[in-house]
Amino acid sequence: MLLIFGGASALERWVTPHHLWRFTCHAQGYLSHAQSHAAPSDVMLLLEIDHQQASLHYQLDSNAALLEFAIFQGEVAHVDLGSLSYQLALVTKALQWQENSSLHPYLINELSLNEIGLQLLARLPIQVQILNVDSDHSRATLKFIPSNNLWSCQVVSADLHH
Repeated sequence: MLLIFGGASALERWVTPHHLWRFTCHAQGYLSHAQSHAAPSDVMLLLEIDHQQASLHYQLDSNAALLEFAIFQGEVAHVDLGSLSYQLALVTKALQWQENSSLHPYLINELSLNEIGLQLLARLPIQVQILNVDSDHSRATLKFIPSNNLWSCQVVSADLHH
């Protein structure tokens, strides 16, 4: 029985394309507590790993209007398939903050950065671990290290034609 379970587990890891991942993650009303006078704010995270390239896009919306965003792009520096951890070497490509930003301090915490890390063209190392993927590969749990922030995400098909 142990041999069958081990073989099935190894086969699942081998069949799953660890070099292509696309995640969309939403947190509805997550940052609403930060500004009690503001309308509820939703945070969206898009993470894409395509072989050795990676991108991370955060945006803050309120009433379907884009308020703030941050886009990071770069490469996959290291992959640990045993723990499904990805060490990303990203560069800050685009930022848009509001006065009294809610997204800015959130990203400093989640990505374990300082102010310099959230400036255009700043280089930053980010480690993301895929903790769990459901049996039909439609949902996954992502963990940002070392902040230990968790996201529950939809897994988007790696086939760009679908």
